Amino acid sequence: MALKPGDQPDVHTAWHNLMMPALLVALASSYGYLLVDDLICYIMNRAVWDVSPENNQLKASQTEVESLYLNKMKGELVDSDAIAWMAQLAPGFVGDDTFWTNDEGVEELHQVEICFTVAFPARCVGYGVMQ
Repeated sequence: MALKPGDQPDVHTAWHNLMMPALLVALASSYGYLLVDDLICYIMNRAVWDVSPENNQLKASQTEVESLYLNKMKGELVDSDAIAWMAQLAPGFVGDDTFWTNDEGVEELHQVEICFTVAFPARCVGYGVMQ
């Protein structure tokens, strides 16, 4: 509806005619982007990851770990060589058990405790640090 000279524009009509289409386009484009993004991720996952040898190796190792765990829970003997072999495949394996024998966190806590007792001796009396 066109305005005639001298007529006052209706604010509700102007808002409805200008803002509603803009809001609908913004909402549709936002949800459209999310939908297309998820669709592309799904297709790429199916096309690249599901057929990769790394995925097959991961599934095989997960199956082996699960079977070893279930055998252990049943009380059957578990081959220690298989466990050592799986430990070698673990990320961060250095070839020996230094990760399990050396706890660097305890050393750090003792250093912080020493620094705290030197800096604040009055505060350490009630906390079991200084007796």
